Amino acid sequence: MLTSKNKIFWFNYVLLMVNIDSGNTLNKSSEKQLEKKYQKLWSDPKKIGRKDQNLALGWHFGYYEKGIKTHEEALINMNNYVKRLLNINNKNVNVLDVGCGVGSTVIHLAKQNPKSTFYGITLAQNEIKFAQKLKTENNLKNTYFSLQSYSKTEFQDNFFDVIYALESFCYTDEFQNLLKEMSRILSPGGKIAIIDVFRTRDCTYPPIKKIRYKMLNEHNYDKPKSTIYSLENSLKQEGFENIKIQNLSKNKNIRYFYLYAGLLYLLNRVLYQKFQERMTQKKHNSIILAGEFVNHFIASILILIHSKPSYYSITAVKKI
Repeated sequence: MLTSKNKIFWFNYVLLMVNIDSGNTLNKSSEKQLEKKYQKLWSDPKKIGRKDQNLALGWHFGYYEKGIKTHEEALINMNNYVKRLLNINNKNVNVLDVGCGVGSTVIHLAKQNPKSTFYGITLAQNEIKFAQKLKTENNLKNTYFSLQSYSKTEFQDNFFDVIYALESFCYTDEFQNLLKEMSRILSPGGKIAIIDVFRTRDCTYPPIKKIRYKMLNEHNYDKPKSTIYSLENSLKQEGFENIKIQNLSKNKNIRYFYLYAGLLYLLNRVLYQKFQERMTQKKHNSIILAGEFVNHFIASILILIHSKPSYYSITAVKKI
């Protein structure tokens, strides 16, 4: 039985992986869908289990290394890993969390770096409300949260010294447009850090293209979608240098269980619910639906295996 906290973690996880697999572009339509999903998710925060405010509701992948044994420890340690990547060390800098959710990472970092000023942007008003609640609980004066799209923000040019995106880049394959905006608001010499799941291979193999066409009704296969290599090229084109890429899955900092077994388990649940709804309409043959379910699930496995998703951290510096 999944607890409330685990349900939300896995909801975020499935949403993340579905976006990676389908190659969604973060346009106005998909932004509205994301806003609607997260508004509903955080519609009743009282139902969400909380162990302590230090955990700060960090529902992302946990970062495992020596001394980290439980998943809750790994969740907190992911925030510590972000801190190490950013190398803030309590400097007087402006930091932006691109797609901050309920602000868990912002809160964690702001508590440890009182001289820095932290900003978080997200699409859902309910996430902002919860982030503000966490801010009040922790008595923080150096955090600010606002409703904004990260593809077109309201910040001034060169405003931030550091920008990071923890599991939010997965919602777009338009890396060029997004990084153009990040470059605009990042000061020369400023640092960007991206921590997320990316494909290592595009789904352009003919049999996989057919599967994608039938499953996703997708026609454009030539455009790179969510690969680590397309991200690296986009960073270079937008004037970033000193690009460093680490495969955290390969290094065993991110457990493959959460990348593969967890995905397949919950994909099965999502598909099952979908076909259950069709069954209730009493217009579909149960045997045919069962066959469709099995085919869809197998096809999803094939796409997953072919695209070889892995979890990466990427850092780069804007040229001076």
